[in-house]
Amino acid sequence: FADKTFKHLVKELKEELPIVLDENYSKADSGYYSPLEHKIVVNANSNRSFADQYRTLIHEYARSIFFNETGKYWSYDNASKELQADSVAYIVTKSFDMDISNYNFAYVKDWAAHRDKEFLMDSQENIQKESVNLIKAIERTIIERNITFDVSSVLNTNNSSISEGEQPLSLIQYGETFVIIKGDYKDKTLHSLES
Repeated sequence: FADKTFKHLVKELKEELPIVLDENYSKADSGYYSPLEHKIVVNANSNRSFADQYRTLIHEYARSIFFNETGKYWSYDNASKELQADSVAYIVTKSFDMDISNYNFAYVKDWAAHRDKEFLMDSQENIQKESVNLIKAIERTIIERNITFDVSSVLNTNNSSISEGEQPLSLIQYGETFVIIKGDYKDKTLHSLES
């Protein structure tokens, strides 16, 4: 997903604000949003995958929504803006089934720990609205650029005529490739042709 959509999403989001993919990034973090310059910088060193860069882009873009000095959330305190931005990053990355180990929900919970229930309920609306907007931008990018994905499909499994000691056979299609698997398999192994 990240390999096929990252560069296209960067191009789409660059229409709103500058995004720099810094291949010589030397700081310890993954990137940042500068409210003063209203700009995102992503660590694009060669050792970082598109998936890592993608998660950073989404996180920093969410921060650009809430920390923008001319935006509607500017009057919120920093902890509130971090809570909302991190929540949006969590929801969006989770929506596209990305590895979200970097956005542990406990981290979001820490930001929320000292907030009253009224604030959290009010923030929920902002978080949902901004998450939907970013998800729609990603979906729009996929549709407009006609990006397609190979997905696996189990065409048939022979379970009915198995004798004792035999294993089932499954016919699986992945894109233009067909494979017969003997025995049981885990659905997770069907996420890539290599698996």
